[in-house]
Amino acid sequence: MTPARTVLLLGAAQYLAPSIVALRAAGFRTVTLDRDVSAPGHAFADAFAVASLSDAMEITKAARDVNASVIVPGTEAGVIAAAEASERLGLPTIGVELALRCTDKTAMRAAWQAAGLAQPMFRAVESPDALESALQDFGLPAVVKPARNGGSKGVSVVLSPDAIPFAVDDAVANSADGRFIVERFVPGPLLTADGFVRGDEVFVAIVGDVETQSSTRHRVNLALNYPAAYPPAVVAEARALITAAIRGLGLRTGAFHIECIVGDDGVVLVEVAARGGGSYLSSTIVGAVCGLSGPVTFAQLLLGDPVALRPLHERGAVLRFLQAPDGIVDEIDGLEQARALPGIVELDVALTPGSRGGPVAFDNARHGHVVAVGATRAEAVARADAAARTIAFRMRDQRPASVS
Repeated sequence: MTPARTVLLLGAAQYLAPSIVALRAAGFRTVTLDRDVSAPGHAFADAFAVASLSDAMEITKAARDVNASVIVPGTEAGVIAAAEASERLGLPTIGVELALRCTDKTAMRAAWQAAGLAQPMFRAVESPDALESALQDFGLPAVVKPARNGGSKGVSVVLSPDAIPFAVDDAVANSADGRFIVERFVPGPLLTADGFVRGDEVFVAIVGDVETQSSTRHRVNLALNYPAAYPPAVVAEARALITAAIRGLGLRTGAFHIECIVGDDGVVLVEVAARGGGSYLSSTIVGAVCGLSGPVTFAQLLLGDPVALRPLHERGAVLRFLQAPDGIVDEIDGLEQARALPGIVELDVALTPGSRGGPVAFDNARHGHVVAVGATRAEAVARADAAARTIAFRMRDQRPASVS
């Protein structure tokens, strides 16, 4: 009997548990790696290693120790390290150069600019000292971001001059290397997509629309709904732009997650990740909507396995993030009742009594989530809404949410 090939999955958060289950069900021996020895995903794996997701040397050692056939990044933090470790070991990879281009917003925008693709006007800023003057010179409204970071950390929408100092401080505090990017603010709703690539074949597997929190400073996503409710012409425009964006970056194998803005003048690119979408997108939503397992397809493509890149069905799904009112949480009711509702496949709350609610500054600060599925988008949305209504955040010291 041929021994099972081993996938070293970087990350073991709870939202990756469905990925681990799916990989094992597909016949892969699955080993998780996470610096948290108690990360919940470890319990679903064949074995696990403890190391930082960004430590390429430790990942190389772990991959060698478990005889990994492929290293799959489960989060943005592991994309570069996975490529570095894979190159050292001669394992299949997108390559370090491409991993850097897909995690550095300045390099990403430069590649899209060279390809003549629709995106916001931008300026690269090479030091914290130059960021404030660049924002003033660039003109408002604008968006400021660290050149390298994930999860919306350090990202601010700057609508007026008095918001510049906060945006600068936030970006500097969350910059990995002291470099930043300033972009023209493009008003309009977000469009999100996940897909796969093999050579010149770019398969946009799912396209969704996005709801963001009401805070004007931090456009953190609160709901991703599939399939997208945009007109067919907008979805077709987005698919064509996404295909060109993936080719423009030089990504030729694996998975991707990408976000766009549907602006007044058409669809424009925001950013891409050379991995499956975070939270429950790759692990659960992709399969629910199109029938292809996100993590399994990612691993198979890296390994060069034959994969039919086509949808097996089109159904509805919603990733809804919960938001408690501004104030201090006293108690949370209705969780078990919400979990028992039809179509609810994942539901949890991150807040506990004593936590503060209100608007959040970045993705990982969100208060909880609901993943709902249905035969159609409308059914999935209705089920997610029903679950969210069932959960009650009982607050003390409650006050209206800030919109700064």
